Amino acid sequence: MPRLLLVDDDNRLRRAAARVLEGFFEVTHAANATEAPAQIDRSAVFDVPLTDLEMPGADGIDPPGRAGSRDSSVAPSRRSW
Repeated sequence: MPRLLLVDDDNRLRRAAARVLEGFFEVTHAANATEAPAQIDRSAVFDVPLTDLEMPGADGIDPPGRAGSRDSSVAPSRRSW
């Protein structure tokens, strides 16, 4: 089953989206853009990232960009996911 990283600071929205998506993906949650890189480090590979683009402290594009910079097989583009 494809693996999805779901990042959203709205707990209710994140849980509702996860319930819908769990029929299609193995869903891992992150409550904010700071937690997302830790989930990436723990799980190593996600097939699909789904992030809120407007979160306090960081935007939803930032974590994938940082993950790409750690993995030499991923292009260092902020939009590489």
